[in-house]
Amino acid sequence: MEHGEGLWMLVMIATGLSGLAMTAGATMAWRARRPGLAAALAGGVAGVGALYLVVLVTVSLASPRHVLAAGEVKRFCGLYLDCHLGVSVDGVRTASTLGEGERRVTARGTYRLVTLRVSSNAVAATLTPDGLEAQVVDDHGRRYLRDRAAERALLGAEQGLEAPVRAGGSYTRTLVFDLPADASNPALAVSERGFPDALIETFLIGDEDSLFHRPTLLGLAMTGSAGPR
Repeated sequence: MEHGEGLWMLVMIATGLSGLAMTAGATMAWRARRPGLAAALAGGVAGVGALYLVVLVTVSLASPRHVLAAGEVKRFCGLYLDCHLGVSVDGVRTASTLGEGERRVTARGTYRLVTLRVSSNAVAATLTPDGLEAQVVDDHGRRYLRDRAAERALLGAEQGLEAPVRAGGSYTRTLVFDLPADASNPALAVSERGFPDALIETFLIGDEDSLFHRPTLLGLAMTGSAGPR
């Protein structure tokens, strides 16, 4: 989430508190045998919820497709809106085969090797990403998962995306994707889907992980060819 989305967080909190207050009022009115007031308050709860969903979907559908250039950092704000963790692409290479001997694998299309940097600009705290996922998306909306077998062939072992990041520090991971020849303008989609942040962000207006919101992607401009490895 960007800084302006803090306003939407306040809107969500205010909406939730209003809904809780009206729900409590409707419950008390029902127990006091005032069905007309209870029905009116219940209708108010439904109306507030429907209006919020309309605004949520409208803002999401109006969001542009944003692709960051190499080296630009995509920030993750999470539940506490601290925005210290980020990811960026350090480099992109291609290869047709990876590994040696029995570990050697051949791409169905072309391997795209992405060097992903996970960084933190925190002043003191050590932070750990939660539920970090990476996929490649092309102009046709097709998604491509990491090729785990190719990563093992290249690196000798599978690398997890999540590791503690010291304040001001970073680490890199090499991700491998097997892309077909017709994968036009591929870009990397990285999301942090840990609970409960992911659930909250699903219904947070303006957050890129909210319903129907277009994501901020990391561009995969070529920086070299790996050749057979």
